[in-house]
Amino acid sequence: MAFLTKEQLAAWRKQGKTNIQIAEMTGQSVGSINVLFSKYRIPPRSRGIPRETKAAILRMKESGSSIREIMEKTGLSESTVYNHAKAAGLIPDRDTDMGLPEVFIMAEPRRPGISRVEYRGKRYLDVTEFFIPW
Repeated sequence: MAFLTKEQLAAWRKQGKTNIQIAEMTGQSVGSINVLFSKYRIPPRSRGIPRETKAAILRMKESGSSIREIMEKTGLSESTVYNHAKAAGLIPDRDTDMGLPEVFIMAEPRRPGISRVEYRGKRYLDVTEFFIPW
């Protein structure tokens, strides 16, 4: 088992390797690797995507590219692309009345209250603010 230097650990961290991967490469335990990162005060790896990639997502979405096209070009997951585009306001929120059954549209407001409900053998608390007539 070789002694790991701060420079080696910093280089692996810069490459994006996880502590588990480093432990497997060196034959040491994950706990030992965690202690070394703490001892050498090497900051944890970034879990976000680079700013350049985020900017590319937003540019492509603004120019009219679909989520799937952006996903294929960047190599990111569909949910990552969607979440960044939605956070930037490039994907509109769904209208609350669209796609709802008519019974929900004609719901009447009621005085808020909490009641206990049992449905299919499971217990729930009813905290809704609408009364739906039968």
